[in-house]
Amino acid sequence: MTNKNQVSLDDIFKLFIKQVKPELVTNSEVSYAVYFLSSISKLIRISDLLIEFTVDDDATNDILDFWSSTDLGDFFFEYLDYYQDLLIATLETMAILENKIMAFYFLHIDFYSEVYFENALQYPYLPNIGDSASGLYAMVDYYFPIPLDNGDHTIELISRSGGKKEITLRIGNNEVKLKGFFFQNEVESEGRSFQIRTNAETFSIADEVKERTQRAINLFPYIDNEFLNILSIGTSYVVPMLEDNIVSYSMQDLPLFSSINYGFRDFVDHLDDLLHENGHHLLNQVLNTCELVVEDQEQDYLSPWRRSLRPARGIYHAFITFFWAHNLFSKLFPFALELSANETEIVELDRITFRYLEENLLMKSCLPILELCIEDNKVSIEGEELLQVYREKFENDSKLIEIALVTLECLNPTMYSNYLKLYEEYRVNLKHFHDIDFK
Repeated sequence: MTNKNQVSLDDIFKLFIKQVKPELVTNSEVSYAVYFLSSISKLIRISDLLIEFTVDDDATNDILDFWSSTDLGDFFFEYLDYYQDLLIATLETMAILENKIMAFYFLHIDFYSEVYFENALQYPYLPNIGDSASGLYAMVDYYFPIPLDNGDHTIELISRSGGKKEITLRIGNNEVKLKGFFFQNEVESEGRSFQIRTNAETFSIADEVKERTQRAINLFPYIDNEFLNILSIGTSYVVPMLEDNIVSYSMQDLPLFSSINYGFRDFVDHLDDLLHENGHHLLNQVLNTCELVVEDQEQDYLSPWRRSLRPARGIYHAFITFFWAHNLFSKLFPFALELSANETEIVELDRITFRYLEENLLMKSCLPILELCIEDNKVSIEGEELLQVYREKFENDSKLIEIALVTLECLNPTMYSNYLKLYEEYRVNLKHFHDIDFK
């Protein structure tokens, strides 16, 4: 059995907390401030869970769920597999979390002074802000190329000079001094700008990423006057990825950064990805102020997107964030249709039409599931109010569905047939899982 003394924080970390300058946190970039404070909150949470574990072994599942939800989950489960001991694995991962918090503070918040660490700080780099094994971003917009590939996701920070824009790392048995250079790759439209955070892995597609993102933000105002404004509220940084099996994503505790995959996605997908991840940011802004839906793990509700049972949280979040895909294609469809009518060749009109119908079907089939969540008291009053706003917008965006059906049947009978099969699949699934008659 563990004891409370084993749960206490490292003395170096306690001293660090006393030295943190609140004014620098407040005045730093909001993304970094939120991530820093969220990391401290996580450290407090896991400390509390470990104390519970000293009294009641039933806290085991809560600890496993906690690490599964963090960006240090891989470290924890590697330790757990190696030690076969929950306590040791958690204490080892907590040490990394403490190191990460300290390193993050001196790389992204207080980067003006000269600092040296007698015991080098482990720092799992953050792909979500553009970091990789080949280079780091720090001091807002400075990039530090790493000449040696360390082969994993952790570096060791020895010192940092804010004035000289230098970082010293330990990589294996080598001490490597890195010189940072100012790097901004910006796109701008109608007074709204977005930073593209390429790195060594994505420099090869930097021009393509910039061109595609510039096209997207130039096109948004023509599709809908609000798209560019909405995007600028939730997104400041686009972090390109080149992956075959990973969808675009974002993190609740790292606002304004969207990781967008360019590996197998075309321009239409890019429009969708930008607005979808921005939808996550907008939802997270609300989630950070109030509870919208119960955060349990009971997988009782059919997700139209995943075609499997999911917790109420997953259903609720999906409806809010995929709303933006439906909103996009509900506006892109008539826009493309008008261009086509004016003899402008739109090579993907059938695909745009299908996506409008598909997103509408997904959203529409989700509505009765959400009603079940509400009946089961899984959604708060605030959650219901926000849901009603999105539901009304969705219904308003659904007015062209009949025209879209006729258009798709004429343009591409195969796609039209696929849509009808999809419709039948959802009708059968809703009946099977929830005894809902879907029309």
